Order: sequence, then C-alpha cells, then structure tokens
Amino acid sequence: MSAISSFSREAVGNQLQGIEADDRYIFHFTQNPVTVVVLADHRREIPGRTLEQIALSFISKFAGDIRNGDYNSDQFSEFDEALEDMLPRKLTIHDSPSKIDPLDGLSIVESPTELQNVAKLVLRENEISPEQVAKTLRVDLVTATEQLDKLVELGKIQVRNSADGTVYHI
Repeated sequence: MSAISSFSREAVGNQLQGIEADDRYIFHFTQNPVTVVVLADHRREIPGRTLEQIALSFISKFAGDIRNGDYNSDQFSEFDEALEDMLPRKLTIHDSPSKIDPLDGLSIVESPTELQNVAKLVLRENEISPEQVAKTLRVDLVTATEQLDKLVELGKIQVRNSADGTVYHI
C-alpha cells in the first residue's frame, strides 16, 4: 500500500488513500513509522480522520518503544481497547470460534431441535442477518438473534459486523 500510495503521489500529485477491490475497500494512512490499514465493506464506513487518529494515538502510546526500535507485536495488543474506542462499534471484530464444525446435514441433525430450522436457513443462504431469520421463520428479532448466537457458541457458524449490521455466516 505504501509503495502504491507513494507512486500515486509522484505520478499524479495526490496520495492514494484507499483501494476498492471486489466490493471491499482498503483504506490506508501513513504517519511514519506507522501505517494504518483498515478493510471495510463500504467506503462510508470509515470517517475521514479515523485513520489519522489511530496512527497518532498509537505513536503517542508507544513512542518510547518505537524510538528504541522495539517492535514486539505482543506488547502492542494492549492497544486493542483503544482501537475499539476509535472505530465505530459495527466495525470491530468479535471473536468467533477459530475452528468451526462444518454446517451440513449431519451437523444440523446433531444440533438442538430448537436450532435446526435456523441452521438450515443459514446453510441455505450462506450468510444471513437476524432480521432475515426473524422474517423467514416468523419469530421475533430477539429469538432469532439468540438462536443465531447459540449456533455461534456451538461452533457451527461465525458472526461479523459491517455497516449494514450483524451478519451470521458459515
């Protein structure tokens, strides 16, 4: 990203701030020695100054480590909370099981009875929102969300947040 941005600045006179690829947006901001890269589903998901704020906050918090050339990534994990405060809630990543049990016919039959219809629906759609589940299965939104969350806990599906809301997927 830095190389492409530098080339853009030299060739056109403007620095490239992002790239669109396969309906995803890659935003980038460099404040030496830190480069912030954010992946998003929509261009409008990232407010203009957010990347700059992230870079400056990171540099401020770890100035001594950066000055000493200590780039041990383990120590930077304490920045996660600050990062979550700077990014809109819908963009933060929520931990899903690292290993999921594939959602297939056998897996659905082994699931608790009250979750089987939701599991079939997720399998058919590949990804679905709680609102779609509620509408399709004619249940209230709270019930749909609870059932989807139970499937996440069982390791059958995963969840991600985007500008359009929460999406559950295989």
